[in-house]
Amino acid sequence: MRTRTWLVGMMLSLSMANVASAAVIKSCRLDEAKRWVGCGPLLSLTVTDAEGKNLDLEGYNPLSKLTGGGKSFGITNYSYQNSAFGLTLSLGTNIDPNVTYGLAVMNFSTSALNFSFTFSSPYVAGPYALMTSSHSSSYTRTGTTAATIVPFGGTAIHRPYVDGVDITGAFIATSCAVSTPPFSGTCSYPDVVNLPNVTAASGMFGAKLGFTMPANTVGLAYTANGLVQLDYATVPEPGTMLLLAFGLTAVTALALYRRRAS
Repeated sequence: MRTRTWLVGMMLSLSMANVASAAVIKSCRLDEAKRWVGCGPLLSLTVTDAEGKNLDLEGYNPLSKLTGGGKSFGITNYSYQNSAFGLTLSLGTNIDPNVTYGLAVMNFSTSALNFSFTFSSPYVAGPYALMTSSHSSSYTRTGTTAATIVPFGGTAIHRPYVDGVDITGAFIATSCAVSTPPFSGTCSYPDVVNLPNVTAASGMFGAKLGFTMPANTVGLAYTANGLVQLDYATVPEPGTMLLLAFGLTAVTALALYRRRAS
């Protein structure tokens, strides 16, 4: 594998994502036949190197794998890789409303890389009074190097928001320490938060996910799963917090690494 000391490129257009966001909120509605239309999810990704340069995300298009319609949509195990990193991504959204995500990431480069994801969905039939925020993460690795995965773009890795406002009380995961040994582990932090949060009748909500992967840490795969859910007046049972039947694990990201190295 040839390495290089610089990474240049351009970001996936966030300005286009912002324009699309406004359009989705306006168009998520019941049509004349009483069918939900225009209620699909939005997602964006920006990746920067240690010098703040945006990486080229040419060919990155998880919406090409979007399934569903009406109220609910899904993306299952969309894979992407370039010379700098590899990822596998899953997403589920429902305007009732909840957003779930799962991803696994590996950094192949000689620079630390900063990943900024946004997973968004319209919501309707509000106002809602409660938010459930859940996030868990783990790691696997083939090397012996210790590392720490830290937040990027905020004080926590998982950051829910509603109508453009970050819900700071629902933030989860200030870091994930990758210790040596063992070669796999679960990141330790409180992984479920339930809190009062009054919304409008309709709007946009979701989660921002931002973290820094260490530079060229041999075989390190970081896996994260999360949920943001709005409710009227009752808190869901703990067993229903993470409805992530994506089958997404760090093994998937390691498979990306093995395919690239072969």
